[in-house]
Amino acid sequence: MSATQVHTRPLPLAPIIQEAVAIIEAVLDGDLDEARFRTCLITTLSLCRDLPDVGHAAGELFGLLGPPGSTPDRRFVAAIRTLSEAIDRAMDVGTQADWMYDSGPK
Repeated sequence: MSATQVHTRPLPLAPIIQEAVAIIEAVLDGDLDEARFRTCLITTLSLCRDLPDVGHAAGELFGLLGPPGSTPDRRFVAAIRTLSEAIDRAMDVGTQADWMYDSGPK
């Protein structure tokens, strides 16, 4: 696989990114139960993909959102940012691994 082909493969983090966007949309819509649900999905997806930092950040967010129907801890907004940063770091690591893997002669 050439370096140009790296960008045509499905991004392994795509489902996690989609769920993170859905969390933000749910919060903006005032649907915190949906945000809780999406946060659980990210926790599960991150465990399946061996992304402990993303899973930890999602777990922290879930805890701050609290149980369904409750008022979340006001720090949950900062936790969304922390989750986003964890996803960014995971993407950076994944990109580096792709380039190392794909840098050999063809």
